[in-house]
Amino acid sequence: MSGKVDRHERERANWILAHESTHSLSDRRRANDLKRRAARLDRAESGAAESSFHEGRIPWVGSRFISHGEDSKEKGFRSLTLFFVLIPLTALVAGPALALAGALYGLAWWWVPSKGRVLRGWPFYLAAVAAGAVGWLLVRIAPFSVILLWPRHLELYVPMTAAVYAWAQTVLGLVLAGVRVRQGGWNGVRAAKAKKTPSMPAPAVPKAAKAPAIPTAKSGDGVQGTGSGESADRPPKPKVKAPAIPEPSAPEPEPLWDDEEEIEWEADAAPAEEEGARK
Repeated sequence: MSGKVDRHERERANWILAHESTHSLSDRRRANDLKRRAARLDRAESGAAESSFHEGRIPWVGSRFISHGEDSKEKGFRSLTLFFVLIPLTALVAGPALALAGALYGLAWWWVPSKGRVLRGWPFYLAAVAAGAVGWLLVRIAPFSVILLWPRHLELYVPMTAAVYAWAQTVLGLVLAGVRVRQGGWNGVRAAKAKKTPSMPAPAVPKAAKAPAIPTAKSGDGVQGTGSGESADRPPKPKVKAPAIPEPSAPEPEPLWDDEEEIEWEADAAPAEEEGARK
């Protein structure tokens, strides 16, 4: 899933469903939780609203153990057995190992996928084998044993017993961490190898053919060389002069008198001539 770390929730859920155990619903419960988380991440990435449709969640193993009782009396007895016998006994025998396994798996779940790798269980198994071998050698080399059996009483050496208990819980915790990897469906995630993107070959561009050299006319061939690449067989282009644009003629000067004044003057002169003829 982008900018964000992909933990392959859908692939892990499908693998768990394909390899689920038939005697328990724990595998199906883990697969359903992974699918719900994948759907929630898809909605957050796409910005979609929360859907009103929800599948029923499978309860945890303790709740299923209680619900198997036929009536309320048996369910009450199962509840007491669970909270006062099974849970304390599990905490005493494997409590630190379960806590260590949960911490190691949570740290690997957060760190390994952020580096682009797939979480595997074999490093935890290998570490468990190494821790077991080191602890066994220390017990063999130590000058005293864990429990000293005497003829009349049993003596328990507390510091050595605590050290052996811590060693056993460490080995068991590493083994359980590897089991948690398998239960989380990481075996169904294949390591994606980086594949090189095939590059398309560049199209072959044909080289442009070189133009043949144009011979220039030499001075002794009868045609004067132009030096500008003109062929000797081709006559030089005639030079055409641009036509001269005639200058605009000057406008004619306007008369100093007006035609209307001349007509009025002639009209005034006509009565004067008539008066002179009468005299």
